[in-house]
Amino acid sequence: MAIRNEALINWVQSNYGNKGDKFQSASAWAKAAQINRHGVSQIIETGRASEKVTVALARVAGLDVLEALEIQGLITPEDYPRIQLAGSERRLIKSFRSLAEHNQSAVLSVCQSLHGNNEDSESFSQEAVPDKEH
Repeated sequence: MAIRNEALINWVQSNYGNKGDKFQSASAWAKAAQINRHGVSQIIETGRASEKVTVALARVAGLDVLEALEIQGLITPEDYPRIQLAGSERRLIKSFRSLAEHNQSAVLSVCQSLHGNNEDSESFSQEAVPDKEH
């Protein structure tokens, strides 16, 4: 008997039926993904899904396919070394892309400001340490 993947169950449960989710019901998500209408419920019950179902659910919900496959235990970050992004970085990119252009500009300004503050702190720290070569 196959082992229940609790991480997969949690992923499914956390991505529908909540305020702001694309789908408010398991059956609506399954229908949009063009899988068995009980497919989402079956994942919750069994903790198992095929790769095809996982990818279909992630894509139709606008979720990170790689993260879904990683949660399912089918791949690891080492399987896609060219991407080498942590889950939080992928979520940040997804969130950024969903913003209106003027909000993206504002986010970039904040990030550049924070980066500038970081550089100022580093240069101040370097100035405070005496140069041992002289």
